[in-house]
Amino acid sequence: MGRCQSGRYIELDSGPYFWRGDCRGGYFGWSVPPILRDDAQRRQATSQPEQRDFGSGNGGSPRCATRRIQYVSRGCVSASKNWSEQRSDDGSHDYSCCVHCHAGSLAGFFDIRFFGGGLNRQVVALTGLFDALAILTRIPVPQSGETRPQKSWALAWFPVVGALFGALWMIWLQDVPTLSVTLRAIGALATEVLLTGGLHWDGWADVFDGWAAPAQKRDEARRDSHIGTVGVLWLILGVVGFVGLWKGVAFVYGDAVIVFMAPVIARTAIAAGLAFMPVSDSSRLAGWFKETANPRSAFIAVVITAVIAEALWGWRGLAGLALIAGLVGMFMGYWSHFFRGVNGDVLGATVIFTELASMTIGLWLWR
Repeated sequence: MGRCQSGRYIELDSGPYFWRGDCRGGYFGWSVPPILRDDAQRRQATSQPEQRDFGSGNGGSPRCATRRIQYVSRGCVSASKNWSEQRSDDGSHDYSCCVHCHAGSLAGFFDIRFFGGGLNRQVVALTGLFDALAILTRIPVPQSGETRPQKSWALAWFPVVGALFGALWMIWLQDVPTLSVTLRAIGALATEVLLTGGLHWDGWADVFDGWAAPAQKRDEARRDSHIGTVGVLWLILGVVGFVGLWKGVAFVYGDAVIVFMAPVIARTAIAAGLAFMPVSDSSRLAGWFKETANPRSAFIAVVITAVIAEALWGWRGLAGLALIAGLVGMFMGYWSHFFRGVNGDVLGATVIFTELASMTIGLWLWR
C-alpha cells in the first residue's frame, strides 16, 4: 500500500500478465485481472509484484505513477520486456511514468492496451495511417514518434493514401468538364506533384541519370541535385505518356475506375517492394522503410488492393493486377540490381512506372 496524492493509478506487472491498481481514498490497491483464473497463478503473480519508482512528493508522500501497457501474453514480440520510458512533471510534483511495450506482431497490433493520465490514446491503425501520409505526402499530420509501436504498420495504409490521389484524379476527370482533357490531365498531375513535393517524378528522373552515367559514378549522378540531360528526356517522356494515357482513358467506358486504381496500385507496389526487395546500403530512406516495415503489413496492402480491384473491375481487375505486378516486379528487380538494392529514387520511379503501366493495362482490358 502507498499513499496516492493525485488520484491517478499505478500499474503493476509480473511475468506475462499485467494489471492496474486504482487510487481510491488516497491509497492505491492492486486488483488481479480476470485472466488469472488459476489460483496458483494468482498467488504467484500477487506475491512478487514489480513496482516502479513512485518517488516522493511534498511532505514525503509517495507520488502516483501511471503506465500504458500491453498484455504481452499474446501481444508483445519479446517476453523479455522491450520497454521504453518517459517521465514528465505536471506541475504538482507528481510524475507520470509512461511505460509501454514495443509491438511487433500481428497479435500486438490488435491487442494493444493503453492506460495512464496525460497519454495520447491514438488507435494503432490510425497512427499507421498518419505515418503513411507523412511518408507519401507533404500533408501535415501528427507524428507518432520513435517509441510508438504502430510505425511498422504504415505500409498497410499505402493503398488508402493511393485512394486519396485516385479520388482527386477522378474529380479532375469527371467534375471539371469545362477544361479540355489535356488540361485536366495536367491538373491531376500538378495536384499529385503538389501533395508529394514532386518526390516520385524526381526519383523517375534521377534513376535514368544514374542509368546513363558510368558504372563508378552511378550513385553520384543519381544523387546530384542538378538533373541531367537523360533525366530531362525521360521526365518529358513520362509526362507526355501520362497525358496521352489520360486522354485515352477519358474516352473509354470505365474510365473513372482506371484513373482511381492507378495510384492505389502504385502505392501498393512500393509497399510490397519495401517488404521483399533488397535495400541499398547507401539509402537512408529505403533503409528506414526496411527497418520499420514487415511482410505482414505489405501483405495487408496487397489484399486491400486486390479486394478493391475485384470490387470495381471484377475478373478484369484481378487479371490486370497480376499483369501489373509482373511488370512492376521486373522494373524494381532491374533497378535493384542496377543500384545494388532499392533506394528512395527507385521507389519514386516505381510509383510513376506503375501509374503508367496501370493506365496502359486498364485501357487494354477495357477495349
